[in-house]
Amino acid sequence: MNPGCIDCLLRLATIASRQKDPEKALAYLIKAKRRQPNNAEILFEFGKACLELDLPDDAMPALQRAARMQPNNDSYAYVLASAHVSKKEYEVAGKLFQALLTKHPEDSILNYAMGSLLFLEVKLDEARKYLRRSVELQPDQSAAYYYLGLVAEGKGEDDQAIATLREVLHRDPNYGPAYEALGRILVKERKYEEAQQALERAVVLNPDSVKAHYQLGILRGREGRQNDADKEFAIVRQLNAEEEKRLGMRLHLLTDH
Repeated sequence: MNPGCIDCLLRLATIASRQKDPEKALAYLIKAKRRQPNNAEILFEFGKACLELDLPDDAMPALQRAARMQPNNDSYAYVLASAHVSKKEYEVAGKLFQALLTKHPEDSILNYAMGSLLFLEVKLDEARKYLRRSVELQPDQSAAYYYLGLVAEGKGEDDQAIATLREVLHRDPNYGPAYEALGRILVKERKYEEAQQALERAVVLNPDSVKAHYQLGILRGREGRQNDADKEFAIVRQLNAEEEKRLGMRLHLLTDH
């Protein structure tokens, strides 16, 4: 009845996102963006959708424009910083996160974001400080504890890393990334039986986990089960190929005018 209804397109995009159909959400947002290319909300939602689909090059211009149009919108600045992280532009992302932390120093999510960014920059002592602050502010979480485990591993404190990751899983038995990390460290420590349990649980929670299948392949090889190792590596190659295909479909969606 009204093909130019921007509110309708935005609502439909929200529904598609909640239904775990990010490609459909992006399609609605592309239509909205064509009709109102200078609408800050549309630019932000479009950029966020692109970021969720691992398309940071498409996300960045839209998010930058939205942030310039609404410079006091903290949500826009936060997602823009996340886009810079996706593009490995850590220095720019750090400045944005730091500006937000200056305004909201008691925000656990911002402390977590800064801590995880510093981990990626291999600034482990600084990362630990922000991550610990995040869990002080919000003890009932998993992500910051998970990164604290990775920080411990990065500092060569494998026993501490294992203990921290086990604590994460005690709190949240369905936190897949912790199983992946725990399994990897246990493989390195040659604790193969425990590693197998962790990695197999990671695959149950996320059958498309390339990291978990790869580590299972390493584990099978070390156990002398080369046929099983080859099967895991074949799954890794298949998952990588499927992801490339999905990326191609997303790029077609963006460029198919």
